[in-house]
Amino acid sequence: MAHLRLEYNAALERTLDMAQLVEQLRRAMVEAKIFPVPGIRVRAYRSEHVGLADGDPANAMLAMQLYMGAGRTLEQKQTAGQAIHDAALAMTGSLMASGHLMLSLDIFENDPELSWKSNSVHARLKKSKKEG
Repeated sequence: MAHLRLEYNAALERTLDMAQLVEQLRRAMVEAKIFPVPGIRVRAYRSEHVGLADGDPANAMLAMQLYMGAGRTLEQKQTAGQAIHDAALAMTGSLMASGHLMLSLDIFENDPELSWKSNSVHARLKKSKKEG
């Protein structure tokens, strides 16, 4: 289980292909090799009403929250977090250089006793590997 939630404002959407960003972040999560691929989800939500810094309409924000199941070391979490952050920076570099981007990533670990999941993709991918 690894779910990456993106919250962004319209200014970011005007300067960035959000579908491409979502795909690049998904790839970074896969390449981290600590998340089961069937459990990876990246979702992006645009915030309609935001107040940012000095109020400049060119200000853009991208707030990322990564939720993962328990059981990974601090080093694994830091390495994956850095890879995700780096992938976001690679996509937003020109906006960051302009002085108008606020980018953040926070990682949250789910308590296994308070987390319920059902996912049929695991079995499907396992089956397709055996057949392939």
